[in-house]
Amino acid sequence: MLRRLARALIAVPLLVVLAAVGSWKLPAGGQHAATFRWHMEDPRFGGFSSIRLDRDGRGFTTITDKGDWLKGTLLRDGTRIVGVKAGPLTALRDVKGRPVAPAESDSEGFAFAPDGSVFVTFEQRTGLRRYPTIEGVPQVIDDRPFHTLPFNAGLEALTFDGSDLLTIPEAPNDGTFTVWRLHGTWRRDFMIPERGIFRVADADVFEGHLYILERAFFGFGFSSRVRRFDLDGGGEITLLTSRPGKFDNLEGLSVWRDGADTVLTMISDDNFIPVERTEFVEYRFPD
Repeated sequence: MLRRLARALIAVPLLVVLAAVGSWKLPAGGQHAATFRWHMEDPRFGGFSSIRLDRDGRGFTTITDKGDWLKGTLLRDGTRIVGVKAGPLTALRDVKGRPVAPAESDSEGFAFAPDGSVFVTFEQRTGLRRYPTIEGVPQVIDDRPFHTLPFNAGLEALTFDGSDLLTIPEAPNDGTFTVWRLHGTWRRDFMIPERGIFRVADADVFEGHLYILERAFFGFGFSSRVRRFDLDGGGEITLLTSRPGKFDNLEGLSVWRDGADTVLTMISDDNFIPVERTEFVEYRFPD
């Protein structure tokens, strides 16, 4: 994924970059609350592609794009993240109960269903699996509408709107991103507009809104953006756009409430490259 972005965008002139990321300002009252760099002594550490926080904003589950998952706890001092306690990285299973094979392990998005089961998207070889628990053996979910998606630009974001599953491919089609809904069968639910060269990285539904994390690579750094929509695609608001290089490759987003604040917690994918970094980033928006 990184190579594809680099080839496409490394030659973008600086003026185009500045136009694409805009003024880098937040809506009134929004603030950058935390950045915490994280590392574990495990050769499989890195590549985190999606995250879900517990309601208390401390416990979390995350997956990597090499088919591993872990659970952990964010240690906090007020609004700051000061540490991470995490369990071991554990391989997701395939339908035969074996660790998912490397060729099929590009897990990009996941979401907890209301009944506690877990849905996971696999991007390069497009697929969707339902796990009774994240430790369990999955069943295959119908993914035929997505078989024509480009290689390595498949289902990136996954979230629940009430009882229905929503998913969004990474790449736009004719200037829009399609939000798909699983309600018995898959259907195109609504479209959201493409803005600049950003591509979908993750999504979450919170308090009646769809939050979408997007990123762009400019050859010298990543820029991240979060947009919020009503659940019919209307009401678009850009909550934040980071300057290139301010953060690493933010790919996971979880939205939760802390008192009067709506909190966006994000995690980066270091692409298993030593010069990149795994970091938690948080923004807060008061009501």
